Parts: sequence; C-alpha cells; structure tokens
Amino acid sequence: MEARTAAGLSDVRLSIIIPAYNAEATLRSALSSVSKLDEHGVDYEVVVVDDRSTDSTVEVAEHLSSGRPSWRVVRLPKNTGSPSGPRNGGVDAARGEFVYFHDADDELLAAGVAAALDVAVRKGSDLVRGPLLVRDDMGETYVGNRLADAVEDGDRERLIERIFAEQSTTPPAIIRRQLLVNHQIRWDPDVRMGEDTLFLAEVALRADSIHYSDAPLYVYDRRLRDARSSTQAYDDAALRNHLHVWTSVQGLLAERGIDYLAGRGRIGVREALVALYTRRSGSIARDTFVRLKDFLRRYDGVLGADTFKPRIQEIYRTARDGAYEAFCDVITPRLLVAGYDLKFIMGALPRLGDDFVTMVDEWEGHDRHDAKRSERLLAWADIVFCDWLLGNATWYARQVRPEQVLVVRGHRFELERNFGFDPVLDRVDRFYSVSVKTLEDFLQVFPIPRSRARLLPNWVDVDSYAVADDPERVYRLAIVGAVPERKGMLRALQVLADLRTSDERFHLHVYGKAAHEVDWIWKDDSEREYFERCDRFVEQHELTAAITYHGWADMRSELATMGWVLSTSEDESFHLAPAEGFAAGGQGLVLDWPGAEYVYPPRFVFPSVDEMVSYVEKNLNADTYAEGAAEGREFVVENYDLERFAERLTVDLNALLTRRSTR
Repeated sequence: MEARTAAGLSDVRLSIIIPAYNAEATLRSALSSVSKLDEHGVDYEVVVVDDRSTDSTVEVAEHLSSGRPSWRVVRLPKNTGSPSGPRNGGVDAARGEFVYFHDADDELLAAGVAAALDVAVRKGSDLVRGPLLVRDDMGETYVGNRLADAVEDGDRERLIERIFAEQSTTPPAIIRRQLLVNHQIRWDPDVRMGEDTLFLAEVALRADSIHYSDAPLYVYDRRLRDARSSTQAYDDAALRNHLHVWTSVQGLLAERGIDYLAGRGRIGVREALVALYTRRSGSIARDTFVRLKDFLRRYDGVLGADTFKPRIQEIYRTARDGAYEAFCDVITPRLLVAGYDLKFIMGALPRLGDDFVTMVDEWEGHDRHDAKRSERLLAWADIVFCDWLLGNATWYARQVRPEQVLVVRGHRFELERNFGFDPVLDRVDRFYSVSVKTLEDFLQVFPIPRSRARLLPNWVDVDSYAVADDPERVYRLAIVGAVPERKGMLRALQVLADLRTSDERFHLHVYGKAAHEVDWIWKDDSEREYFERCDRFVEQHELTAAITYHGWADMRSELATMGWVLSTSEDESFHLAPAEGFAAGGQGLVLDWPGAEYVYPPRFVFPSVDEMVSYVEKNLNADTYAEGAAEGREFVVENYDLERFAERLTVDLNALLTRRSTR
C-alpha cells in the first residue's frame, strides 16, 4: 500500500472518526482494535470526538492518544444527543483523504479496513463497502452483509442496488472525504433513528465510483446490540424519524430505478413494528399514526407484510386499516402468568400492567388445570411466564408456538420434583430462580443450559409498607410462617427465651397457621413430634404469655410496629419476610441457612442463635437500631423493590420477544 496521498491533498491517507459519549467502559477496547492498523502499514489518524461526556471518556481518550501525534481528541462545545453531531465534527477535523466512522463500543478489524482502503486507493473509489463479522449469542462468529455472488466491479448502479437490497446500512465504509466536503453531505442531527441509512444513500448517489471489498470491516456483537436494543426505548419521535428516513431514501433511490422498500427497507419497517410493541416508551400520537397509516397504504404492495410473523402482521394490518385506538392496544405486548399458588407474582401484576397487557391462568394443582382455558389464553399471549417449574411449565413448553416467548421461574420446592427433567423444557427461552444458591442448585440438578439461566429475586413493594414511630418495637419479634419444621420455630423460641432472661418485655408474634391447624403436619409423626417439643419448650420457659398467634394478616400493616423479623429456617430459596421487615422500618435477622449470604447483607446474617441474640441486645439503643434499619431498607430498595423487579423482568422479556419476532 502506498505511504500517503499526493502532495497537497491530505496529510494522511485515512481518518478514523470515533464519536464518543460516556464511553469510558468500551473506548479502550475500541482504540486497541484501531491501533492494529499499525501492523498493516496504514497511514492513518484517529479523531475521537467527545459529545461532552460526563464520565472519564476524555481522560481515557487523551491517555491512550498520548505519544501518538496522529491521534487527537476533539470536544464539542455542547452535547448534541446523537452520534451525528460528533461524526460531523470528526469530518470537519479530519485530515485524511478517506474517512471511516467507527463507534466507541465496536471492534475494528484492521485487516479488512486495510484491504478496503487499498481498493479505494487503487481504483480511485469514492465509496468502498464491505461485510462485517457477526458474533452471536453463543460467542460464535460468521460473516454478515456479504455480497455473496460476483460483484460487478465498477458497475456503480448495480452496486448501489445490491448494497441497499442485501446489506444493513451500518456506518462502516471507506468514504472519500472530499466527496462529503464538495457535496456538503452531513449526518442529520435531527434524525436519531435511521440516520445511517439516509447518510449512506446520499453518499452512494453522489459517488462517482463505488467498489466492494470482501474482507469484514468490524465485529458486530449481537449480544451487545441485543442488550442495547432491549433497553433503548422506541417512542413517537423514533417512529417519526423512521417514516422520514424510509420515505426520503425510497425517493432518492427511485431516481436510479431502485426500490429500497422492496428490498432491505422492508426489514427496517418490520423491525420498527417489532420495536413498537417490545420497546415502546409512551404513546404514539394520532398525527404520527396517520403518517404511518398513509405510508403503509402507499407502499403496501412492496412491503411484503405477509411474510412477517403473525403478531407483526396484526400490528401492520391494524395500522394500515387506520384504527388508531385498536392500534394503541395491539402494540402492547401480552403477558400470560400461569401456574399454581401464584402468591410470589400476583401482587406485581398491576405494576407489570404498565408495560404489558396481563392475564392469569391459575392452575388447580401442580399438574391440574382447565386445558381448554389454557389453550385460549395461550392463543392470545405473546409471553408466558410460568411461576414454579411444575406441570404448568411442561404443558406450556409442549404447546407454545415458535414466535411466543416462554419463561419459567423456579423456587426451592421444585428441586424435589421431577418436572425439571422433561426434555420438552428445551423450548423454554429463560429459566429464572429467586436466589444465587437456588439457581445453582437448579443448574446442577436439572439439564438447564447456563446460557438461559438468570437470577430474578422476589420483590417487595417497599412504599406500600406502613412504618410506625414506636420506640417499643425493639422488644417485638416476628416470625412469618412457622410451619413446617424446616421453618425453625424452635430456634425462634430459643431467641425469645434468651432475650427474656435479660428483659421480659420481649414478645414473639407468630404469623400464619399454627401447627395444629395444618392437617398434614399433625398426621406426620416427625412433624407432630417437633411441634410438640416446641409446646414443651414454651411451657418449660414460661413463654405462653410472651407469644401471640395472629394467623395470616396483611404484612404491609402488621409489621409496622415489629422490631425484628426472624428467619430461623433450615433452608430457604429466598425468604421474603426479612425484606418485608426492612420495608416496614424494622430489621430482618437471618440464621445462616445455605445461600443466605447471597440474599441479605452479612450484618444481618448470623451463624448461631447466640450471635443473633447478642446482636439484638447490642442494638436496642434508638439511634443504633435506626441506623441498622435504614441500612437494611436501603439494601432492599436497591435490590428487591417492586420497581426494580419490574424493570429487570420487562427488559429481559422484551429482549426475548424482540429476538423471537425478528428471527
């Protein structure tokens, strides 16, 4: 490759323009990949254009640029809010004969860029496009955007047609800088979605010479893109942007006899409709809907909507037919919650209703349900959430359609059942469990792929809990759920007895059924003997007057005056009660069941009854107690609050739904 361009034209052959905003986590890797151009003898410069980052992006860029005279950092005077502003700033600052736009979270493939630049130099190209290397969900790679058949060298019109029919319009390409300058081609800062398509169309139509190089230019990390797209909201402004881009590019290319929407453009329309019901933020204005309706009617014959997935066809037809209210309904994803004993999810449905239309298929038992009703609900649903890995999970796995998402959340109970061994569970998109320990147990016991497993803890609607200013609460203990034996009622009684040796004001409040109220407990010899021992302990330590049995009650009000919510179990998957105690302004105390350290802070987890008793006695002072209660409540808010639960679940479900809808 030649060392540099003709004298007076440019200082360097190639300018790598990198727009950056709050990219401190990825910029180092991106620049490291760019630096490999040194190995290929490329005469290049790097222009990092910072869009007024609020993190250490500039410091990272300047540090990595030190000692490299051809690497520069340019800061824009104010934040532009999109990559277009920094890209335009990069063109203004560039000195290269050619420019290449590289994102701050991408990996450049130096060999491919060097090869494309060589084509541009040897053939006098204004634009050289190339493929990309896709890294998929499993970490495997393959070449995408490849023009597989013979490329007509120098056939400009045919190449434009093939680029817009067969390639995604990602920015990476070798572009002659003077072409941009002479024709005043700029990235449109008012377009935040689809701006790369509009820019490429203007470049291609102005270019006198276009070529293709078959070496991949950069790595398209689908895992990163899927994660980003699942959290990137799609709103009214994004839809308006896309409508503008689709119409503009269709018009521009039509001048050359190219039907953009009949080719790659229809994929963009499909993906926007997917985004409308998987990542929508806010409502779609009526006037924007009218523009969408008019667009779909105008181009209905070329968009090929009959090849879209059924759910996307439904959205398409509703918009094309002009039914605005029905359209607003149909773009909301449909979530079906299914299973027996749905106490751990039902209370979250009103909040999940902000993002989904929800329905419930409540089963009569672990493997008993109204099959006809389940079939009707499944026909309606986009996503099925099975709480408990029981018969509900295996039934839905057998019935679910390819375009539907199926997720299952497991607790501790299912580890003692065989449903998790059913091969049909290969059709489950995501397995959740409520704690680290339980999740690992599921992965060890059942043939669940780790790549599909995620942590989804239980939730607490913190703001719904009453908090009372009662100084006497420090003498009140509570246990929520005292049966069966593994709940550790005897250990809770020991805590009470030990505390009362120093202060008889301590009192234990028991919520839930007593042992004699549960038939199977009293019929089980081992269980009955255990609770008879509990009764004898109460008599021997004269605790009868110090214990109050409440039955089941609303913990959101009951715990307001409880000082210490005890978890004295032998084992738990999560145990919500201590978190509820913190939400109510008290403290949750946990006797160290396996995995407890992954659920609650170490301060509140104790190796023995003696350690738990000692902690209570040392924290009776109002200030000390309040400090611990505040620390615990903050932890619960940050990790288990209903809002965080809903956000975590919504993001993951939308990502899965997007994947199902587009592949």
